Amino acid sequence: MSPCSRIAAALLALTLGASGCGGEDEEKAIGEDSLRNCLADAGLKQQADGTTPNAPLFNLPTDFRLRVPEGGSAGFVVEGSEEKVRRRAADIRAALRTFGVADPDQWLVARRNVIAVFDRVPPAETRRSVESCIR
Repeated sequence: MSPCSRIAAALLALTLGASGCGGEDEEKAIGEDSLRNCLADAGLKQQADGTTPNAPLFNLPTDFRLRVPEGGSAGFVVEGSEEKVRRRAADIRAALRTFGVADPDQWLVARRNVIAVFDRVPPAETRRSVESCIR
């Protein structure tokens, strides 16, 4: 197994482990449908099935992926609680650092119960649009 495959497998295990059951705060949670609608209004479009996932994260399981208007894409994960997002985002940051990303927070937005992981540093306008959808 190559080093990249081992890292991808470890990331997948960490990600799945962090998504266990727990007390969800349903009042504050953002629903996937409302998130998709807000992101579509912001110009992010559905990415075709079978499209390559975020290169540095290999097969990070996401709930859905969208194309960024200026190029590239973002994967979105909708969790049941903010605590799950904090744990999973920490794992993603560590994985990005492993792949040489000096500042993972430029590639990642994690708020409330949603994580967005870009395949490259997004333009400021796109980042603001995503952030406004998950406030």
